[in-house]
Amino acid sequence: QLACPLDLGCHSVGQVPTPGFRQGRAAPRQQQAPRGAVPQAAQRPAAPQMPAQPVIDASMSEEQQKQAIGNRLYPMILSLLPTQAADVAKVTGMLLEGMSVEDLSGILVSSEALNARVQEALNVLQNTPQ
Repeated sequence: QLACPLDLGCHSVGQVPTPGFRQGRAAPRQQQAPRGAVPQAAQRPAAPQMPAQPVIDASMSEEQQKQAIGNRLYPMILSLLPTQAADVAKVTGMLLEGMSVEDLSGILVSSEALNARVQEALNVLQNTPQ
């Protein structure tokens, strides 16, 4: 058997080097959060992600434009209503049916406008007999 070079941290003859170890040195430790600390991602809900680029093209039909907007709108509404997942599709559909492409484009870039429209749709849903 071949001996492992000493600087690769092998523990015995013929053994494969252990990643992260060198002869005489311990592997670097990952820094851990203090006990009881809340992970940063869990500290506050994520804000809806606003698109960085337009989602519609002038060459698209109105139906295609609304489909493209709906594809961006759904995850944004889901992030606003994480405990009401059953209502997300309803709210998205209500907005797509009740608003023009121009107005829909506006709520994609304004979280305040999106919040207001989502609240309006939720109010309608809550006040509609089932």
